Amino acid sequence: MALNKTDRQTTLITSSTAETTIVTAGGTNDKRHPYSIRINNKSASDTTVAIRDSTGGDVVEEISVKAGSMAGWALKSEDAVRQTNKNSNWTAQSSASVDSLRIVVQFVEETAF
Repeated sequence: MALNKTDRQTTLITSSTAETTIVTAGGTNDKRHPYSIRINNKSASDTTVAIRDSTGGDVVEEISVKAGSMAGWALKSEDAVRQTNKNSNWTAQSSASVDSLRIVVQFVEETAF
């Protein structure tokens, strides 16, 4: 296996508490490991965002985001959070239906040969 590609995806969630894809699934044998997540809450309400490494999966991280602010984390790409299953997406789910959450995820892709 090789960590061979870095990329970034941006998602906008508006007025929803539904689980939403923030990183699409890679190829059949690929895993995508986030090393940076930034969440910008442009609303007037605080929220907590649950991050999962597959739809309906276990919560990997919860990030609290105050109204009108940004929160998240960043690591070296070699220290990225490891995805459990191949060919799975990453999702986010807000605890409150806020006006606007912009989520930017940087990740490294692991490809099995």
